[in-house]
Amino acid sequence: MRISRLPYSIGGLVKIRQLDLSECKEIEELPDSIGELQSLVELDLSSTSIDHLPDSIGKLKQLKVLRMSNIRGITKLPSAIGLVEKLEELDVRGCCNLTGEIPKEIGGLSCLKILNLSDTRICILPTMVSHLSTIQTLELEKYSELEQLPELPQSLTCLTWSCKKYWGSSKETHYWHVEEYWQEQNRAHEEHEPEEYWHVAPKACLGIDIPLPTRIGAPSQQETLVMTLPTSISSLSQLKTLKLCCHNVQFLPQLPSSLRELQLRHLATTRSPDFSYLKDLSILTFFECSLEFSRIFDAESEELHIELCEFREVDAPLQLEMKRLRSLEMANCKFLPEVLDLSCMKNLEKVDLGYCLSLVEIRGLEELGSLCSLTVFECPSLERMSDLSKLKKLPKLRVHYCGKLNKEEIYWNYWNGEFGGDICNVGGFDLSSVLDESKIDAFFGRLSPTIGASNATSTSAVVS
Repeated sequence: MRISRLPYSIGGLVKIRQLDLSECKEIEELPDSIGELQSLVELDLSSTSIDHLPDSIGKLKQLKVLRMSNIRGITKLPSAIGLVEKLEELDVRGCCNLTGEIPKEIGGLSCLKILNLSDTRICILPTMVSHLSTIQTLELEKYSELEQLPELPQSLTCLTWSCKKYWGSSKETHYWHVEEYWQEQNRAHEEHEPEEYWHVAPKACLGIDIPLPTRIGAPSQQETLVMTLPTSISSLSQLKTLKLCCHNVQFLPQLPSSLRELQLRHLATTRSPDFSYLKDLSILTFFECSLEFSRIFDAESEELHIELCEFREVDAPLQLEMKRLRSLEMANCKFLPEVLDLSCMKNLEKVDLGYCLSLVEIRGLEELGSLCSLTVFECPSLERMSDLSKLKKLPKLRVHYCGKLNKEEIYWNYWNGEFGGDICNVGGFDLSSVLDESKIDAFFGRLSPTIGASNATSTSAVVS
């Protein structure tokens, strides 16, 4: 049943606690009687066609959740929003015509915990935001025109801020991760996918030339704003998650020592940030950054993700000493040193290296006694890897499109000793004496007819 409008009599539903009108695209306005719903706790107006909220919204004294994402007609919020005394969550993400300044009355929402202004054109946050003593999550991501942050409340535990504006086709997609890019390309070409390809890899499996963008996520027309990070950000003693898109930021102020997750995008600086004091840091992510990384590797994080980054002023070999690190992922990174040494990272359990075009050698793998998964793909300059025969806990080894590697030697070292093998031929390399077909669970390319997914076990090796 289509709902094109709400009757004025809806105000008589005084005991209703939840009203979900999301995706009712024909609803263009709310009756003033909406304010009579004295028991209403949750209101979802997402993806409707309303162009304003009635002032009577301020009468909803029990309302805790107001969701109104992806409403194109909304251009401003009424000041009456500050009268919704028990509001805990306000979500207006994707309201692309919501412009200017949010009402200062929002500072009166003493119970507010979540404020999501992502994908809007809000350009000013009132200083009253600092009065939101209970707020925990502030989302200001993607297309936000906000150039400067005011003083922030001490209660914040999660802050996401990106102040880049894009002009161009609304269909343009920003890919924050290379994997997302390839998934999208694979979906676009899935009609070309042969049945025997269990996992589609770029170009080689599809037989289609799909070039990786030199700058993923950068539309042809863009305007970059200058971000100003308040130095007072270091005083946010409860902040656990910080995600920043750092266009035109040359210097990072001191960050809160309470951080557990830090994500930096588009940071370009000649100074290496010092993260050694972030003792609680668990996840550290860099995306499309250009900086001197040496002091960054003093951070005590457990997961490190580096994508589309340029390493500057690093003496070869690049030796990582993050002793707590358990997971390392690098993709599309430009190495000035040609050697990556992992020997000091004794607790590493997972290593993924992809599209590192200038990487020639990976050292220290034999020292990683806890390594459970090793994936190396699209590293065409890679010539040497460590002896893998000592890695008794390594059940998954995947090496794809690294044309200069001696793959037979790698797999002999990997399988020699603990593992025996039966006859099979993989990717043109005769590994019949060292490779058991039952240990293959994935392959970027055509398989031998004797190898099937039904035989897959928890131990796997893949060569292509």
